[in-house]
Amino acid sequence: MNWSCAADAFDSTGKKIGVIPQLKCIGPFLQVIIHWAFYFVGIVALALILYAAIRLIVSRGDTKQVQEARQILTYALIGLIIVLTSIVLFYFITNIIGIKCIQNFGFDTCPAPTS
Repeated sequence: MNWSCAADAFDSTGKKIGVIPQLKCIGPFLQVIIHWAFYFVGIVALALILYAAIRLIVSRGDTKQVQEARQILTYALIGLIIVLTSIVLFYFITNIIGIKCIQNFGFDTCPAPTS
């Protein structure tokens, strides 16, 4: 993570004791959180799809088990489609509005509004 948004912290003698994150650190922090959240959602969706496939294979034609496996598969795919659609809509709306700097969660790189 890029912590260039943090300020140096000093003690009463002037000795540097570390860094203090500032408000403009929220953008990079959210970028990392959202990035890992998408990985997590993808892994969970893949695991559910594989689980449903295994249940479908193991069901050996039992209609109740086949129905349950298809239901799991359907819900996993619907969830994955919703997440992917939200990403596409986010990028589409920010391109239409013209504030592409939000796509990188770099709010400090957005130009200041003119009056």
